[in-house]
Amino acid sequence: LVTYDPEFIFSNLRPDFAVVGEGDVSIVKLVECIEAGGQVDCVPNLAHRKNGKPVFNEIQYPENLDAMPFPEYGPFGFEEYLSLNNKTNDFLAHSRKHPRIMPVSIGRSCPFKCTFCCHFKGAKFRRRSIDNVMTEVGYFYDKYRFNILYVHDELLGIDAGTIREFCGKLRTLKKKLNADFDWGCYLRVKDVDRDVLADMKGAGCTFIGYGFESASDAVLRSMKKGSTAEDILRAIRLTEEAGIGMLGNFIFGDIAETPDTIRQTLDFCNKWCRNLPIHSFYITPYPGSEIFKYCLEKGLIPDRQEYYETVAYRKAGLNMTGMSDDVFYKLTAPAMSDIFNDKPARILSCEKADDETCDQGAPFELRRSFYAIKAVCPHCSARVEYLYPLRVQPGKPPKPFIHYCTKCHKKLVLDVSKDVRAHEHEEEDTCAMFYDQEPYSHYYPLDSASYALQSVATPQLLEAYKGYNIIRYASCIYALAQALGDLDLMKLSEGCLVEYQETGMCFVGKSPDEARSLIDAKLETQL
Repeated sequence: LVTYDPEFIFSNLRPDFAVVGEGDVSIVKLVECIEAGGQVDCVPNLAHRKNGKPVFNEIQYPENLDAMPFPEYGPFGFEEYLSLNNKTNDFLAHSRKHPRIMPVSIGRSCPFKCTFCCHFKGAKFRRRSIDNVMTEVGYFYDKYRFNILYVHDELLGIDAGTIREFCGKLRTLKKKLNADFDWGCYLRVKDVDRDVLADMKGAGCTFIGYGFESASDAVLRSMKKGSTAEDILRAIRLTEEAGIGMLGNFIFGDIAETPDTIRQTLDFCNKWCRNLPIHSFYITPYPGSEIFKYCLEKGLIPDRQEYYETVAYRKAGLNMTGMSDDVFYKLTAPAMSDIFNDKPARILSCEKADDETCDQGAPFELRRSFYAIKAVCPHCSARVEYLYPLRVQPGKPPKPFIHYCTKCHKKLVLDVSKDVRAHEHEEEDTCAMFYDQEPYSHYYPLDSASYALQSVATPQLLEAYKGYNIIRYASCIYALAQALGDLDLMKLSEGCLVEYQETGMCFVGKSPDEARSLIDAKLETQL
């Protein structure tokens, strides 16, 4: 925000300092300047105050990215971070049973001008030399032994030559280090062909992310994507032919969107993307983008501060099309959920594993256990294995969940509810033992054997809603203002609850819907 709307944000938030744009050099110079007691006027990209008035120093961007030092991850517990990567079914991690994902960045900014993106203002596109990138990859492989390299730039390269150079030098590096790791990246659909994809596959690429955005040529032109629906279909076919996994993004609600263009995209998804990991959402006018400027000019954002304060959790929240809200949101609603019936995998076995999950600090009944799952892919018939964290509650078998084949990379459904039922008594016994033992008995001062609601032995967060946490405890639903911080419901007497209710801090209801209604009524009264 401060980069793309610096005057407004700096004046509104009133921080001591702000860095506009890239902060690598600026933050170091600022600290050095403060330590030396000097003036901060010479710190590039810095916003500060002088005589009570905002001052914005000259904007500079490092041109030679090879001269920048490699990131120093050590102080941030990076080894622990790597070990937590296998706690998810994220597509980036699906190719390894124990994924350790290492991020790397090759370039900065972007040379293209998509209307929903904010790169058109500010720094020009620059990238590091591939040799410099390989030095970093080798350095961190030796240090951390990662097994998935994630090139998290929005584009691996803007031309086939860069991509093929990357692949060739990565193959050489892996052979030199005797290294075993997969990798993935993002590409434009127009930048792929059979030779490029063959090079990527040969270098160990397991996934590519594409910004499809829309299957309507009219919308793609409006977005200034520089691609067509035919380009998207071609990229899908070639990537699948190369044996590389792919995920795609669609965004609805461009200025040119109509009922027909929405149907075109939905029909395209249904025909060609049924088995792909597809993420769909509403296009969002972020500051710095062309559509943000459009929304300001058209009065769609009448109050900039209110928009900034709500866009983070309302996400889009703006209908920029010529359709009414009712028509637009009704037509796009199917795309916001998984509208396709994903194929179920055949479960061969599901056994509880000894690996420790990342949520051991959570209340006991919210903790998960790892299960070693063996299955047969419904698409390619390959036998696949997963280590997946499941939260198993007595009497409540886990719901089916979406995962991805480690061989053909397509979407599948894993339903292990029948297999997990065999472990229910074991989980029940463990739960009872837990509450009766120190050091947890002072947190859970209840007799687990006689407690009325075994499956909800402690307050359980259901959802966050408009600054309140909606929590189930025993047979009641509470809405607690987040500003209260942690609150032990078990220690509150009835009188305390009444007091909180009278001050508007806590509502007691019988369902989440009633809690939300009470919150809405209270907020309307406050306004």
